[in-house]
Amino acid sequence: MNTLNRYIFKQLVLSTITITIVLTLIIWLTQSLKSIDVVINHGASLGDLIMLVSLLLPDILMILLPISLFLASLIVLNRLITDHEILVMNTVGLSPFQISRPFILMASLVSATLFSISLYFLPISFHQFKNLQFSFNNQYKAALIQEGEFINFSKVTLYVQDKDLDGEVRGVFIFDNRNPDFPVTFTAASGQIMEGEHGPRILLFDGTRQAKDQRTTGMTFLTFQEYIHEFKQPEKMTHDRIKKPSECFIWELFNPDLAPDQIEMIHRMRVEGHQRIITPLLPIIFILIGLTFILHTPHTRVHRFIPFAWASVTVSIVQVSIIGSLQYAGSQRIFIIIAYILLLLPVGLSAYIFKLFEGRPSIK
Repeated sequence: MNTLNRYIFKQLVLSTITITIVLTLIIWLTQSLKSIDVVINHGASLGDLIMLVSLLLPDILMILLPISLFLASLIVLNRLITDHEILVMNTVGLSPFQISRPFILMASLVSATLFSISLYFLPISFHQFKNLQFSFNNQYKAALIQEGEFINFSKVTLYVQDKDLDGEVRGVFIFDNRNPDFPVTFTAASGQIMEGEHGPRILLFDGTRQAKDQRTTGMTFLTFQEYIHEFKQPEKMTHDRIKKPSECFIWELFNPDLAPDQIEMIHRMRVEGHQRIITPLLPIIFILIGLTFILHTPHTRVHRFIPFAWASVTVSIVQVSIIGSLQYAGSQRIFIIIAYILLLLPVGLSAYIFKLFEGRPSIK
């Protein structure tokens, strides 16, 4: 790699990293603001919240890195055109392909990074995120109870009229439907929310318990002064959790350990597997589209940004079309083939145009 190519490559690296950091911080801030109320008003741990948001980083990078690289390439190409450096490269006899080498190298490195995320770090982070989220919800659900709102604890519905900061509640209504054949209803004048061994529980004062009599078709009523109601999760939900496709490694997605009759889930997992393959290839596709438009289009001062606009529009259309095809692939398998066609078509067209213009100046 000559000195000029090293300079271009360095500019691409710095621009891509800068754009990625800025966009990541914006998304992180947005995600954090959605949950900041849990920390301020409900006593959740700030450390747990930071860990929860941090585990989203691999998924964020899968989305942002192709876009960041494309934006960085537009910035670097615009700088090279403005400083007449591409014109100098044309003068010394460099072809469009030779000028494109640092851009293609950078796109290949970004794609390799995305493949490592897609194949390993993404399922690991998603699995930890879901486990932490599951534990987080069970641990702090009692703190999330709001007055005047219904909240569900796995087939148990709770409503409180008023709530104090210390967890004392008034005007309590509980509907326990964990046994659908014999649902139970509690009403109480007041209560105290506490954390138990198996999750939140509530100590009720001065209330009644209404349930269906198991021996007759009538109802039974019980008046109590104190009663402890456990919002205990079923054992299988407390200890086991079904993995989602986003938590599976790619070999698990294409060879799922599922019953043959679970056709819909098998298909969903395979679509996720194809998405894990397609997404890391997007940086190369985006770079080729940008280079094809910008290096093979005449530039004038009046219409200087038209090639950049066409490149941006084309990249947007390709990305939206691929994402849309993968979405529809959940119901129609033909859209998986369409997604790969949309991925390979820009490569073929770019290769043809580069071959067609081989030996000619890149910009007039």
